[in-house]
Amino acid sequence: MLKPFIFLMLLAAMPFAQAFELKAGNWQWAHTISWQERDSGRSDGVEGKENLCVSRQAAADYAKAQADELRSEKCTVSDFVEQGDTASFRAVCEEGMSFDLRYQKTSPTSVRFTQTVLNPKGKNYTADGVMQYQNGDLTACEE
Repeated sequence: MLKPFIFLMLLAAMPFAQAFELKAGNWQWAHTISWQERDSGRSDGVEGKENLCVSRQAAADYAKAQADELRSEKCTVSDFVEQGDTASFRAVCEEGMSFDLRYQKTSPTSVRFTQTVLNPKGKNYTADGVMQYQNGDLTACEE
């Protein structure tokens, strides 16, 4: 009699698939973009900051929203995985460019984001950095 009850308790305690949820509002992505020259093999890079406004809709499942945006630009998305505080996927676009994107939530207000771009007509590069939540102002977001 006790065994079915214990099984149900264990089942209830199991983690279920969760969306990669972020706080809606303004985020800043401080990152380094690095690449290697095809001809010379020389490596180079540049640092930058990008301000992002994450809408309520996108915040509900940020990785899926990013994948959907690439799909709307005629890219094929594959290998989509969301597991706990991580998410990743690959996108291949019409021009032959491909993107490998990885997200890892390090806190409710911080996400490590890495994007590797393979461009058959230009430079391949990797952008890596941390997105930091700034505030909940949604006036710059497109809902």
